[in-house]
Amino acid sequence: MKNIIYLLGPTVMIFIGLYVFSSVPVTFVLFYGWLTVFCLLHRKEVGSFSMTKSEWLVGIGSGVLFYISIFAGVFVFQDHVTDFEEVRVLTEEWGFTGWGLVLVLIMINPFLEEVYWRGVMLMRLKREGTETRAIVTTAFYYSLYHILSMVLLFTWPLNVVLVLPVFAAGLFWAYIRLRTGSLVGVIISHLLADAGIMSIYWFFVR
Repeated sequence: MKNIIYLLGPTVMIFIGLYVFSSVPVTFVLFYGWLTVFCLLHRKEVGSFSMTKSEWLVGIGSGVLFYISIFAGVFVFQDHVTDFEEVRVLTEEWGFTGWGLVLVLIMINPFLEEVYWRGVMLMRLKREGTETRAIVTTAFYYSLYHILSMVLLFTWPLNVVLVLPVFAAGLFWAYIRLRTGSLVGVIISHLLADAGIMSIYWFFVR
């Protein structure tokens, strides 16, 4: 029962913030508050933060590929992705403005999400079941709350299709976490992927 609450908790926080309060700052407080408290309470389960050369190479290499894929994909298909003016208006209504929120998504988000999903939940589910099931389950619930924002930012069926790369990234980061035994590589990779998303906001939306 606890694991179900932990798996759904982030999605519930995003839902309350975006759909009840329609506010990015409130969403951030709820979402990152949940992740922070959880990570502090379960800090002994987090695992290694070793910084080997291979960890850095895997993190930077995959992260750069994510960054390029995200930015180049939107740049090439920008006329077919979404109405950026509508996204700009929506993000302003949500209160998503200024460098502060952008830096939160680039610097704090990758660390907390990776500690939560690949640091604690992945290893907990692996101990209680199989490695494959743990990887798929954490990737699914990690993707779940991304749908909530995608539905509002993009039109059908693109809003659902765009969640698939998020799910794939969750699978990849879980696999790397288990193969290397450390969170450093996946945090770096995640940071660069989020930087790619924020570059889209910075150059196409704001």
